[in-house]
Amino acid sequence: MPETFSQGDSERILIRVLCLLLTALLVGVIWWNEVLPMQDYPQHLYMASVIDGYDDPANNWIDRLEVRNLLSPYRVLYLLHHGLAQPFGITVAGKLIVSAYVTLVGLLALLLVGRGESGLAPWCALLLFPLSFHPMYYYGFLNFTLSIPVLLVALLQLHSLLSHRFRWPGYVGQLLLMSCLLFLHPYTLLVYIALAAAGAFYLVRSRQSLIVVSSCVGLALFLYLGWQGLEKQSAIKSLSLAAVNFRWWSLDWNLDFLALPFVGMRLDREPVSWVTVAWLVLLFTVLVGLWRGRHVQQLRYYFLLLASLAVAGYFLLPFSVFTPIRYTYFSVRLFPIALFLMVAFLATLHLGRAYGRIVGALCVLLTLHSGYLHHRVAAEASASLPMFDGMGPAGDVLPLIGKTPSAELDPFFYSRFYQHFPFYYHVLKGGGVNPDLFNNTLVPVAFLQGKRPGRPPGNEFYRWPEYADRYDYIITRNVSEPLSEELGEEAQPLNIVGPWAVYKVMAR
Repeated sequence: MPETFSQGDSERILIRVLCLLLTALLVGVIWWNEVLPMQDYPQHLYMASVIDGYDDPANNWIDRLEVRNLLSPYRVLYLLHHGLAQPFGITVAGKLIVSAYVTLVGLLALLLVGRGESGLAPWCALLLFPLSFHPMYYYGFLNFTLSIPVLLVALLQLHSLLSHRFRWPGYVGQLLLMSCLLFLHPYTLLVYIALAAAGAFYLVRSRQSLIVVSSCVGLALFLYLGWQGLEKQSAIKSLSLAAVNFRWWSLDWNLDFLALPFVGMRLDREPVSWVTVAWLVLLFTVLVGLWRGRHVQQLRYYFLLLASLAVAGYFLLPFSVFTPIRYTYFSVRLFPIALFLMVAFLATLHLGRAYGRIVGALCVLLTLHSGYLHHRVAAEASASLPMFDGMGPAGDVLPLIGKTPSAELDPFFYSRFYQHFPFYYHVLKGGGVNPDLFNNTLVPVAFLQGKRPGRPPGNEFYRWPEYADRYDYIITRNVSEPLSEELGEEAQPLNIVGPWAVYKVMAR
C-alpha cells in the first residue's frame, strides 16, 4: 500500500460504500409496498391527480375545484409530480419523489464524509440513515421532508463559502439552494434565515464574509416576505396581534416525541427494547469518540451551535400559531432538523478503527430496523386497499373517521394516521371530491367558493337526512356502533375490510 494511502483513507472508502448501500436499501423499502406509510401523503397524491386530470369532464372537478398557480412557492413540487405522472402514473411519480428524498439524504451523508480531514474516518455520518424515516416523515409532510437535506447542504455550503476565499460559483450555488428552499417549504427557508444569521456570528472573520452572509440572509428574507406579500391571504395581510393565539406542547409531550425514533416509534411497548439498547450503545461509543477522537474544530462547533439553536427552538417555540391562518406543528418541525444538524456535528468526529466500526455496524442494524418498520406500516395500509373494490369512479366521498392509529406507530401522536386514507379512492378510481381537502393557501388545489360539500363537525354530530344526499359513498373507520347501525339501515354496505367499512348511498 502506498504511503500516501492511510488506514483512515480505506475506512473512508468503506463508509462511502455503506452510504451507497444504505441509500439503495431505503429506496428499495419505498418500493416494497403499494402505498407509503405517510399520514398526509394521500392528499398530496389527490392534488397531483386533480392537476393531472383537471380538464377531463369525467372527473367532475372543473366546476368544483380550482388549480392555483403552480409556479408559486411550495407548489413547484406538484408541477414536478405532474410531469412525472405523464409517463409513469400518479402513484409511481409519488414514489419517485419520495425516493429523491432518500437519495438526497445519501448525498448529504457523502458530503459529510468528504468534508473530513484526509486520512480520518467520519463514521457518524451513517447516523443519517436510521433517522431518515423520522416522525415528521410518518406525518406525511412531503414538501417539508424533502427540504431538510437541502437545508443541511445549504448550511454546509455556507460554511465553506465563508471559511475559504470568496468564489462566485459557491455564492451562486448558495443563492440557488435558498431558492430551492423557498419552493420546497417556506418554513425551512425561515429556519435557514435564523440559522445562517446565527452561524454568521461564529464564522464571520472579515468584512467580505460579513457582506456575503448579510446578502444571503437578506435575500432569503426578501424572497420570503415577497412571497408572503403576493399571497392572496398571506399572514402579513391577515396578521393582527390582538387576534394571535399561541399554543405550546407540554414538556412531557415534547420529551416523549423526542424519544420516538429511539424506541421504535412507539412509547407503549416494553420499556427497554433492543432498539433502545442499540441506540444507547451507539451513544456511549460516540461519547468515547468525542472524548478521545480527532476532529475538525471549526466545522464541529459550527454545527453544534446550529443544532443547539434548533433544539432550543423545539422546546421554546409554540406548537401552533392561530391567526386568521392556522399554522400547526410549528415547533416540532425543528426536531428532524435538529437531528440532522447533530449528525452533521458528530460527523466531524473521527473515531478510532474499533469505535468507528461499532458505530458503523449499529447504524446498519438500526437502518435495517427502520426500513422493516416502514414496511410493516406500509403493509398494514396496503391491506386496506381492497375496500375500494366495487366502487365506481368520480364519486363524492364522506369520510367518517374515528381515532385511527396504526398498530405499528405510537397511538397518541399518530391517533389520526388514517384520517386521509380515503383519498386513495379518488387517486385509484379517478374523479370525485372529499370535504377533508386541505383548506390552506399553500396547497395548489382548493374548492371553488361555495362548492365544498358540508360535513358534520364530528362523527357524533352525524345526522343522516342532512348529509346523505350530498355524497355517493361513505367511508368509516372505528366509528361507534350506533352510527354503524344507522348507516347500515340507510345505505347499502359495500365492503368491510378490518376496521374499514364502505357504504353506497342509494338516494344519491
